[in-house]
Amino acid sequence: FWREWRVFRRIWFSPTFGSVVEPIVYLVVFGYGFGALVSEVDGISYLDFLAPGAAANAVLLTGLFAGAFTGFFRRTADHLYEGLLSTPIGIADVITGEAAWTGARSAAVAGTTLAVAWVFGVKLAWTALWVPVIGLVGGFMFVMAVYSFVHEGRKALRSRGSNTNAPPG
Repeated sequence: FWREWRVFRRIWFSPTFGSVVEPIVYLVVFGYGFGALVSEVDGISYLDFLAPGAAANAVLLTGLFAGAFTGFFRRTADHLYEGLLSTPIGIADVITGEAAWTGARSAAVAGTTLAVAWVFGVKLAWTALWVPVIGLVGGFMFVMAVYSFVHEGRKALRSRGSNTNAPPG
């Protein structure tokens, strides 16, 4: 977790920019574009209806894609995990740290999405205060699901006699 925080402090602009621009585009395109065709959903304005879904979508995509792509890249191209495992920490520490960071990132992205929605005029209920907690737990669980799936896939390949560390092609 702390390694990821130190890296994030150096490259903060790129992920932060994407986390702010994505909900703006999402709310403009769907909220105002499609919202011009659908004014209300069960008595709620379409933009108010869309905002919680945008926050949930942010948690889902951050947890799945950040966990899957960065995990794959760090394992295959960077060989970061081999370097980390050469220190006195174990696999559970590495995976828990990765999942905790992705959960924290999911919480921040979901909170940013609702903050952008608030700027757009979305009426948020007091229950929106739970979004960071739900984002943290959701992001953690999504990345753990990805790592579990990858682990089971590698175990199945090993049982067939495949070399999972061989380069592709």
